Amino acid sequence: MGIRASKNYQPLRTADESIELEDYTRVLKAQRNSSDLSHYVQKLIIQGLPLLAYDEIQRSGLDSPDIFLSLHCLEFIEIIKKQKIFDAMVFAQNYLSKGRNDSFTLNADSKPLNISVSDLIGLLCYENPENSVLGYLLDPSLRYSFAAHIESILNPYEPEARICKFFKCCKRKTNTE
Repeated sequence: MGIRASKNYQPLRTADESIELEDYTRVLKAQRNSSDLSHYVQKLIIQGLPLLAYDEIQRSGLDSPDIFLSLHCLEFIEIIKKQKIFDAMVFAQNYLSKGRNDSFTLNADSKPLNISVSDLIGLLCYENPENSVLGYLLDPSLRYSFAAHIESILNPYEPEARICKFFKCCKRKTNTE
C-alpha cells in the first residue's frame, strides 16, 4: 500500500533546485573520496607513474591546469631518467611546449623549489643530465615533493604541511634502504 499523491501536490524542489542538490551531493562525495584518491595518487607518483596518477585524477573530475603541468613535468623527468632522449623530446613537444614559460613551486625538504618548464627542457641539452647543473631535478626524492604538491591541490582545505601516513611511511622506508 503506497502513498497517494494528491492533485495539489507541489514538489519541495523545482527542477533547478534538484540539479543544484545533485551537484552539491556530487561535491560532497568527491570530498569524501578525495582522501582515498589522494592516497592512491601519491602511491602512483612515488612509484614513478605520474601519467597513471593523472588519469585517475581526470576520472575523478578533479583535474586542473596545475595538476596537468605538475604531473606532465614529472613524467618528462621520468623519461629523462630512463635516458630515452628522443621520447623525451616528443613528449615535451606534445605536452610541455605550450607551457614553456610556466613554472610551479614545490616544497622540497622544507625549502621552496621553483621548477620551470624551460629548466626541465634544458635537461635535453646535456649528454649526462644527472651530473649537470640541472641534475637536482632528477633526484628520486623529488617524487615525494610532487606527491605532496598534488595532495595540496586535491585537498585545498587541509594544511599544506599535512602529509598522509602513507607518505611518511614510504619516505622513511626509502631513507633506510
